[in-house]
Amino acid sequence: MNEAQRPRALDPIELIRRRLGRLAAASRLSLGWERLWPRLWIPAAIALTFLALSWFGLWTALPWQGRALGVTLFALALAASLVHIARMALPTRRDALNRLDHSLEGAHRPASALEDSLAVGTGDPVSQALWKLHVERQGERVAGLKVAAPRPLMAGRDRFALR
Repeated sequence: MNEAQRPRALDPIELIRRRLGRLAAASRLSLGWERLWPRLWIPAAIALTFLALSWFGLWTALPWQGRALGVTLFALALAASLVHIARMALPTRRDALNRLDHSLEGAHRPASALEDSLAVGTGDPVSQALWKLHVERQGERVAGLKVAAPRPLMAGRDRFALR
């Protein structure tokens, strides 16, 4: 086996950054669901109302002009509610890291700290050793990070308890 084929041990910091990448992706999904669900229930309510009226036979009781007007109104309402979803800002990696930082009590930004780089003293061995120690300590804290479940807080947005 030559040197190119030999598997190399991964740097511990690289392993920590890979774990942080997976955690950040899961955190972005959780944040995305928190932002999407409050906007998604309106089109769902419109579609379910249309289905309920259809199952009750409203469209068969109306003349064709009433059916056309009803379907058009429902389609416009659904399109307007979907525009609200299309304007939603997707969560960034920075948002995900901030959420991860807040999920660990007592730690000082462990997830965001691993994204930082040494600003001054890159040629100084003492500074590099201190920086490596800092990254390793923050990496140990990253091992305790967990992605919090989505909290869309619908009860606060739904004053009439229609959900």
